[in-house]
Amino acid sequence: MRRTALAVVAVALFLPALPAGAADTDPSIVLFHEANCPDCTFIKGALDELLADFPGVVLMEFEVSQPGNLEILDGLLASYGVDLGPVPILFVGRTAFVHAGEDDLPALRAAVEHCATAACPSPLPSPEVSARGDLLILVAFAVLFAVLYVFQGR
Repeated sequence: MRRTALAVVAVALFLPALPAGAADTDPSIVLFHEANCPDCTFIKGALDELLADFPGVVLMEFEVSQPGNLEILDGLLASYGVDLGPVPILFVGRTAFVHAGEDDLPALRAAVEHCATAACPSPLPSPEVSARGDLLILVAFAVLFAVLYVFQGR
């Protein structure tokens, strides 16, 4: 009976932690912007025109004033080795554009073309990576639970 209960608890703990797999459309471009920002409006318009030529390139937008979005931005800035600057901030494949503007359009186009042809990685961290860390934590708790369960019966 104890073993059956322990097995049921272990399965219940592990099922939610299994990686669901990457999203079908991981973004190639991540844009951080702000409401009422003229530079952001310009870049969003330029991206719309540019992405019309590259339908396979996926854009994901984050409004910096929304909860949690600054933490995502901070993580990306750190992983790209880039300092925080004014919005708009773009991450295209492995290239970052801080305070992107009209002068950045040729480099932005080149980066988007590269992503369209070379399938560049998503700037966002893979959910599978964080799921593995979560799985390790759950395994540790399951082992602790099993040890406590066994010693409780003595």
